[in-house]
This record gives sequence, C-alpha cells and structure tokens, in this order.
Amino acid sequence: MITYDPTAKPTIEYVPVAMTGQQSLMGFHRHLLDDPIRTKAFIDAVTKTVRNGDIVADLGTGSGILAMACARAGAKRVYAMESNEIIEAARQLAHANGLSEQVVFLRGESTRTTLPEPVDLVVTECIGLMGPGEMEGALNDLTRRHLKPNGRVIPASISQFLVPVEAARHFEYVHCWSNREVYGFDFSPLQAIASNNVYVAWLDTSSFLSDFQPVGSSAFPSTGSRPVNARLEFEVLRAGQFHGYCGWFEADLGGGIRLSAAPTDAPTVWKQVFLPLETGLSISVGTTIRTDFGFSTVASPNEQPPHLRWDTEVTWPDGSRRVLSQSTIKSIDACFGPPFARGNSRAQ
Repeated sequence: MITYDPTAKPTIEYVPVAMTGQQSLMGFHRHLLDDPIRTKAFIDAVTKTVRNGDIVADLGTGSGILAMACARAGAKRVYAMESNEIIEAARQLAHANGLSEQVVFLRGESTRTTLPEPVDLVVTECIGLMGPGEMEGALNDLTRRHLKPNGRVIPASISQFLVPVEAARHFEYVHCWSNREVYGFDFSPLQAIASNNVYVAWLDTSSFLSDFQPVGSSAFPSTGSRPVNARLEFEVLRAGQFHGYCGWFEADLGGGIRLSAAPTDAPTVWKQVFLPLETGLSISVGTTIRTDFGFSTVASPNEQPPHLRWDTEVTWPDGSRRVLSQSTIKSIDACFGPPFARGNSRAQ
C-alpha cells in the first residue's frame, strides 16, 4: 500500500511549457483531482445540496468535475463557466459521461457573461490560500446578478485562523538570501522581498507557540468583497523561537460537509500559509504577541492590490518590546515599484 508523505518529492512532474498541450489540465487540475479530501468533500456537498430540477452555475468549472457532479445529483441544467482552455477538455469529459444535455459550457470572464436564466445554486471551488481568493469578487457579482432569492452557495461560509509558530526549516528557507553570495554576486537585497512574502508549507501542532485564534469569516452569498482586519493577542505557552505565523481556512460546504486546511486535519492541496518574520525572536512563557493581521482579495479604493499584512508587537515578561511591520505590498513594491502609492497613502 502506498502511503502519503508530504515531504517527498513527486516521482513525476509535468513540464509547464506550450509543447505539452493542455497545460492547465496536466499542470494544475490533475493536482486538484488527485486530492481526495478536497474533491470528495465538494462532491459530497453537491450531492446533499442539489435538488431535482435545480438550475446551477459552476463558477471556474476547471475540469468540470463539480458541474458533472451537480448534473448527476439531479440538476436540470448546469452552466459550467470557465475563462481558460481547460473548458474544452471539460466539454469532452461531459460528453464522455453522457452529460452533454445537462451541462452547458460558457467560456469567458463570468463578470462579462450573462446567464440566460436565474440559478438556484452557485458552486465554486475557487478557494484561495486563506479562504476567499481572487474569485471572491466574481462570486459576489454572479450571485448578485443571477442567484434567485433564497438561492444557495457552495461553500456557504469560510473562516480563517492564525497562530504564531516556531518553524526553523521554513524560516531558513525564507532567509536564505541574507548575506548570501551567489556565483560571486551579492544577492542579499532579495531578502526584504522574501521576508514580505507569503508561502505555503506543511506545519503541525508541535510548531505552535500558543493557542490559535479565529481571524474572520465570510458567508455566501455576500453583498460584496470586504477586507479582513483583525487585532489578535496571543499568550506564549512555551519557550522557543518565534519565526512567523501559520494560517489556514475552514469551509462550511453545506449539508454538514466541512473542508479544513488546518494542520490538525488530513492534508490538502492548500497545505497551510506561512507568514515569516523579518527576524527570528527568542520568546519565553508569558510573552505576549499582538498581531494586526489583514488581507484583501481585491484591489482597494486607494488602489492597493490584493495583499496580506502581518504587523507584530512582541512584549516580553520584563516589559521589553519589539515591533515589526510586514506586508506583501512591500514585496510587490520592491519588485515592480510603488505605483499603488501614487496620490495615495502607502500601506505600512
């Protein structure tokens, strides 16, 4: 029997170049389909939620797996919406499974697409690293324009969680640029970019320095995309090195089905989010970590791009303090320049 080892490198990798043909199928959607925790949870939720005769919209249908599941569960018609070339492969799959009459494929941006009829249910698996992803705006637009009153959405809600962690291996990976010479050249300026970035990694509860805390929650359908802003206070429960934060989401898919990317649950394609500190800090029991955490999945009115922010204040038992201010906007500005600041206040 083959057992899953999240630290092992895959024995086969698809080459993401044009000559491989269906890039998104081989390089991305195969990756999603190979996650049974993710895929089975959504199919189970669809099976319990779809009612006979429902009209359904599947936003970001990808390989078409959820559109086909909706049709099989009794939907009268499913509008499978997708903006890239994977939709042609999905069309073939629907035909091969005898579902061509029920599943209608619509290629293009959903915000520029008008469905021919209102829908009873919107399904989307477009979940980002911390829950609501870049598709949140599209989901809100679709439900506002086409979901019937009292219509349903899968997922019904998504919640986010955060905890300070000791993660030496991940921290060393992020900080590999400090005082680093590469082929005889100084690459240390890249460290500021790396430290203000977001990473996905496997973490476990042994890395926790305190109890985790909820950050926020989004329910669907929603009236609009709202940035998450949370002020959290963690009490350190064990001495160690404070290297950053571990974040994850939990989704209520409806029908009693839950999907979690928490370190305490079975591994999924999302893994967990690792937000590194600019510098590691030695902490003791009784140390207080105050965190001003925020993220936005859409550009803000002052033209800031989608971003994450994790400002940290550490207070030791003797009263000494250390403050760190970090944001992915710093990384974006370092790479592309600060156009988002023109005429507007900069994110701290």
